Amino acid sequence: METNSETEKDPLEEYRHQLIETEQKAGESFCKTILTLSGGALGISFVFIKNVIGKSFVVSPQFLISAWSLFTISLTAILLSLYFSILSYRRAIKQVDKKTIYTEHPGGIWAILMPYLNGISTCSFVIGVIFLLIFAFQNIGGNSNAQGNTTKAVTATKAVTATKAITTTKAITTNTR
Repeated sequence: METNSETEKDPLEEYRHQLIETEQKAGESFCKTILTLSGGALGISFVFIKNVIGKSFVVSPQFLISAWSLFTISLTAILLSLYFSILSYRRAIKQVDKKTIYTEHPGGIWAILMPYLNGISTCSFVIGVIFLLIFAFQNIGGNSNAQGNTTKAVTATKAVTATKAITTTKAITTNTR
């Protein structure tokens, strides 16, 4: 006959499983968020160029080019991280099957590379946003036509708001699937 202690689950073990599950969900959410934000930032910058700057003289284009490069690096790093996570899980499954999981790094080199790629992606995104903001501020206030810039700034704000609404709708749709 089973006693209560044998049929009850260890609360600490249950908590550990909850932590693992939460970490997996947070990782998935992180990747989706970086993908959405980096892609959205690229889109917003194109809208800014078209609707705010138009045919005006561009001030400090190196900040825009740097921002685009950083957003591209961010997207590439997070996509590689997602791919490496698949390879890491496959490697860990093989390690479990071969009973080498305790003698080798779980997931192999792929699991080692993923945190670095996530860090590169996050830093690239943040620095890209800073460069994009510098570019935007220099081009909104940097031209001599103040009235035209105010109108362009309002147009850019509307475009950014519309892009955020689309991005939010996509994120909600993705999370509900």
